[in-house]
Amino acid sequence: MNVLLVDPPYRASYPPVGLLKIGRFHRERGDAVTFVRGLSAPAAEKTWDRIYTASLFTFQWNTVVRTLRFYGGSVADPRRDLFAGGPLASLLGRDLGAAAPCRPVPGIVDSAEKIGLQGGDIDTLLPDYSLLTSPKDYPVLEHAWIASATRGCSGKCAFCSVREVDPRCVEYLPLKEQLDNCRQSLGERNGLVLLDNNVAMSPFLEKIAGDMAAEGFVKGRGTTADFSQGFEPALFAGPEGNRRADILASLPLDPIRIAWDFSGERDIYEQAVTAFAERGFSSFSTPLLYGFSDLPEDMYLRLLRITELEHELGIAIQAEPMGYLAPFLKRRPSPAERARAWGCSEGEVRRFEELLKKFRTREKGDGEGFSALFGKGPEDFRNRLRRRE
Repeated sequence: MNVLLVDPPYRASYPPVGLLKIGRFHRERGDAVTFVRGLSAPAAEKTWDRIYTASLFTFQWNTVVRTLRFYGGSVADPRRDLFAGGPLASLLGRDLGAAAPCRPVPGIVDSAEKIGLQGGDIDTLLPDYSLLTSPKDYPVLEHAWIASATRGCSGKCAFCSVREVDPRCVEYLPLKEQLDNCRQSLGERNGLVLLDNNVAMSPFLEKIAGDMAAEGFVKGRGTTADFSQGFEPALFAGPEGNRRADILASLPLDPIRIAWDFSGERDIYEQAVTAFAERGFSSFSTPLLYGFSDLPEDMYLRLLRITELEHELGIAIQAEPMGYLAPFLKRRPSPAERARAWGCSEGEVRRFEELLKKFRTREKGDGEGFSALFGKGPEDFRNRLRRRE
């Protein structure tokens, strides 16, 4: 059997791990497997027994549909032999099959029967990184290995679709075999990026930290580690939060990623940042959700407090504003749509987003600079958004 794996031509820092697991499954069956990134005319000119395409976010709808249509003529029957998997295919599978003849595969491929073959749980296989013709296509792989210490998430955040894509909650996965696989295919790396959705919630957090330390990811050894999906602030507040911070204190985490989704989380966010700062961490990153159940003034208050904490604790926090995207929306909301939700003008939304970009270039902990740019209070901030009306 000749098999083609396709990663669509959207921007991606990470390789399609699920696709590479399917590649290993087919190779172990004795099948010939080829991986391509984007729209490859030479690959499309051939006839394949099966083609598997990955997908990520639903706002990449047009790119994924274009990819499926591009390769649709390269199999005998695309509704049987052109497979589409990943988050987008899980959330919008029926629509995807209508837009481009294909065979959507929702959720995790935890059984080969989901792709019409005999075999076990494909998701437990190690990704075959040797299939990548150019690992440099994925920036993370240039400096780090990637792995998962848990899978899924037991949280029920109203704005998140993780549980719809992966409803399981696997609270511990050993790292050694995963990292040995990375070492064999990619060579040595000084960095480790964990893809877990909510690792701090695992009751095996101490064991996970021990696994990382056993592989050399410890402060002072020239290595770095990054829980790329970040931590919930509530998990690092109070005595139990301090216990979790103690567990992670010896790891070379850079940056510490702590989300701040709602202005009402101010107290627990402060506690979480302080817990890590007191343990010697100075580099932080904070995703800031907006456009879900907030107003522009809420972002002002969060950015102000971030600036104050930088000054008070002697740290640097990279704010990462993230506009809410409904799980089934096939594109990013326009400024006009965001304006209707906020009850303001489109111009205010555009200026709001312009100011968010400027926040990234500010001097850390500079309260006066913040006031000069954003105003001296929420009302002043809102007036600045209206100024050009």
